[in-house]
Amino acid sequence: MTTWDDLKVELRRLESDESRPLRSFPSPGVDDDRTPPFQIRLAPWATEVAADLHARFDDDVDLSVGALHYPDRTARNPDRSLRETPRTALDPLLEPDEVEVSLTEPVEVRSGYEADTKLELRNRRSAEVAIRTNGRVTARVVDPATGVTVGGFAGFQTAPLVVFRAAPGQSIVLPLLIGTASYDPALGYAIPPGHWAIEAVLDLEGDGPRRTPVFPITILG
Repeated sequence: MTTWDDLKVELRRLESDESRPLRSFPSPGVDDDRTPPFQIRLAPWATEVAADLHARFDDDVDLSVGALHYPDRTARNPDRSLRETPRTALDPLLEPDEVEVSLTEPVEVRSGYEADTKLELRNRRSAEVAIRTNGRVTARVVDPATGVTVGGFAGFQTAPLVVFRAAPGQSIVLPLLIGTASYDPALGYAIPPGHWAIEAVLDLEGDGPRRTPVFPITILG
């Protein structure tokens, strides 16, 4: 068997795994004489899967675990989801006396995994507020001591335009996705357990991007 034949067998096995270690990979249903290296992206928690694939297929697979390349733990950014932006150049903050945002509940998420929660937005303006999204807002994890972005969701998302609207004085709920992939090689492939924080950027029609306040979260082992 060729490397691609062997790898197809393994990809089919992993594709049926209920824990969903695969995030992006060449389709094992397409047999078109593919040649290595085969690009495979794994969940941030799936280091053991990555180690097995690396041991078996070596340089014939190009592996990423979360946002970082495996096994050298260097930053990968094929979908441009990671932004190295100085704090002084970040999007402006929401003004709480105009648009107030809060988490609807305390948030705990397991290291290497994602969690869905909600933001509550209250429009304190005299005019409607419209937030452009892809159906949800995606958080980024920040160091609560420095405010520096250290992780978040790593992967591709569909991009339909879904606009959430709040009339003056109205409160609405926005779906919020929290990912715990590490963007910092020193932290490993997933944000380690501990007390962290999140923020999100809301795309307001007419105003552009605005940052939410920073909210505490707990990442569990």
